[in-house]
Amino acid sequence: MKFISKQSNYRVVLRPGIPGNRLTGQVDTPGIYVKFEGGIAVVENQDIVEMLKKHGGYGKDKDFISSEESDSSFEGKRKDSEPGHTVQEMVYGHVGPKVGSPSAKEESAKLVKEMATQIAKEMVKELLPTMAKELAEKMIAEKTVVDSEQKEQYKKIEVKKIEQTTKIDEKEK
Repeated sequence: MKFISKQSNYRVVLRPGIPGNRLTGQVDTPGIYVKFEGGIAVVENQDIVEMLKKHGGYGKDKDFISSEESDSSFEGKRKDSEPGHTVQEMVYGHVGPKVGSPSAKEESAKLVKEMATQIAKEMVKELLPTMAKELAEKMIAEKTVVDSEQKEQYKKIEVKKIEQTTKIDEKEK
């Protein structure tokens, strides 16, 4: 089963290891740990999965959740293990402009989401008139109208509605 953490490198202690003692003859007992690498841990053993689900850090408002319950709410909250790096160029021995910033990753994620929504809106504006026309034609073809004049009236009404919506879309641009 797959588990997702808020932190990119996180370790859960399910059972702590106990060191051995030579004087008393006690053997060391290994612990059970789960390490999240890149915020993700894949656990195959069902006993460990059950132990993780009973752990105090398990839950939506806690440190980690299973991928089945995930709604990608931890994506924006995940903390990198390394700090952001600021790189400056050297131009002919002189310090140049800054290339990277610590918050560049967050800014780029926001920009990508904005661009995706903008592209989706444009695609809808382009495809909507043709889809509406095809749907109207399909509905007209499926209706059993005896009078051919009623068919023509339906076509005229649908074409006028489509023309009005395309005019409104062109005004918005």
